Amino acid sequence: MQFSDYFALGDQSGAEWFDLFLNLDTELFVDPFLIYGNERGEFVGSHEEIVRFFSDIFGDIAKSGGDKTSAPYRRAVGRLTFPEFEEASLGLTAKGTKGSGSGRDIAKQIASAIWTAIERGAENLAHFEEVQIFGYGIGPDRISDATLRMLLHRFAEYTQRIASELAIPTSIFEYEKARYDVDKGLWFAGEYALPSNPETRKPVSP
Repeated sequence: MQFSDYFALGDQSGAEWFDLFLNLDTELFVDPFLIYGNERGEFVGSHEEIVRFFSDIFGDIAKSGGDKTSAPYRRAVGRLTFPEFEEASLGLTAKGTKGSGSGRDIAKQIASAIWTAIERGAENLAHFEEVQIFGYGIGPDRISDATLRMLLHRFAEYTQRIASELAIPTSIFEYEKARYDVDKGLWFAGEYALPSNPETRKPVSP
């Protein structure tokens, strides 16, 4: 069942938002390059936000000298742990919407890929997509998960606005890690009024 069917919105073929399926994934991914070139509304500043985050990660890994037991390296891995953004219903899950996401093992792969980039002479990481060149298994689905999580507060604010405009019933959902503050080096929580997915009881982010 699609989002528009469940909430009885009628034909939404011309809508600007993604009419997701509530009970299964759609084989699509969020492409950071497309976000960079189309920053509007809640997404203005997305490019700078992602670049600042990963530049900070890059700095920690460079500082570690590749020592995976060092504090900077372990801190980087911790910040790179991105669970799947199930609310978007995107990915390769054959049944349902719950995929593997980008957990700690993937975080280690990304960190290792960044260190490989550094060893090969990279002095900065202007675009997160560059790490897929160096890291096995770091493809579009992982990059999509990381992008969605990094910009979670923006997607939530966007969905909150669309739900309000369409008079869709919402509930208050809290995310423990909604926004990362590079200057403070901390994740901040956030509360948003979002539609509820009847299949998962989790928020929806079309």
